[in-house]
Amino acid sequence: MLVQIRDRAALSSLPSTNLRHYLKTHGWKDVGQWGKRATIYTKKYGGRNWEILIPLSDTVADYAESMAESIAILSTVEDRSQLDVFYDVLKAGSGEAQELVKALNGQKQEAEEAIQKVRQNLAAFPLDRAIFEADSLLRGGEIEEAIEKWRSIANVSEGIDNELAAQAWFSVGYLLTEGDVEVAKKNNIQEAISVYDRALSLKPDFADAYTNRGTAKGMLEQPEAAIADFDRALSLKPDDAEVYYNRGSVKLFISDYEAAIADFDRAIQLNPDYIEAYSHRGIVKSVIKQPEAAIADFDRAIQLNPDYADAYYNRGILKRVLGDYEAAIADFDRAIQLNPDLFK
Repeated sequence: MLVQIRDRAALSSLPSTNLRHYLKTHGWKDVGQWGKRATIYTKKYGGRNWEILIPLSDTVADYAESMAESIAILSTVEDRSQLDVFYDVLKAGSGEAQELVKALNGQKQEAEEAIQKVRQNLAAFPLDRAIFEADSLLRGGEIEEAIEKWRSIANVSEGIDNELAAQAWFSVGYLLTEGDVEVAKKNNIQEAISVYDRALSLKPDFADAYTNRGTAKGMLEQPEAAIADFDRALSLKPDDAEVYYNRGSVKLFISDYEAAIADFDRAIQLNPDYIEAYSHRGIVKSVIKQPEAAIADFDRAIQLNPDYADAYYNRGILKRVLGDYEAAIADFDRAIQLNPDLFK
């Protein structure tokens, strides 16, 4: 299964102060990754979403079961003062998981029937077969082959199903910059931009394509063009926290600090647990000489992720500036412990 049911012994042996973070980082992260895959590769394909629905539904179902089991395990936690807090967190997470299960299971049977039809008669469903093969290649770690398969799907479907073609070109661009195939190469990024151009020519209201094209332009240090793409994405999806974060990061790069803080504020408003937004807002506040406010943001980032080495490092710098040398050393020690290469 994509998410393993939590081991009782492992959970019960964890210090109670780490239990909440352990459950949060080891469960929903996997569900979120698969949910993102579902959005990228199958959203709006109509009947072609069968390949992702089955594993995604199973993933969420497993995690819901895990959450229920974890609630029972709380009776073994020694620090009873924390029990109510952990229970509330788990109960909320379990309820969210159950709602996802309910939403997905309604489509799962139809998805299973669709995949059986495709497997039994692949010749009758050439595009479905190609999508099946592309996702199978990706799951097997064959990124370059998956890119070429999606490229083939895009070329074949253009003029027949432009919606699918746009999604396929989007997948090519995504894998060129986000996959494991020499992602740092400049020509890959430039090619990804061209691919997103093609997707947008077929689907001008494709918000995610504007977002990813903006990210690619930012990687090439084209800040004005990147911001223009993020602006367009937000005009189509005004409540997308990730786009505000991305635009804020570019504005930080060009030293537009007030606008950067406004974007990070909005990202956090939309997603109060957005760790990177707190961290980047802390960086901006440190640059504009607001060390106490910056430390508060790094505190929050560390609270959400106690293993965030960069946040410890940045907080340590500010504490050193404020003359709190003992606390600064403690932060630097923790940062090095988490990332021994941080000071190299």
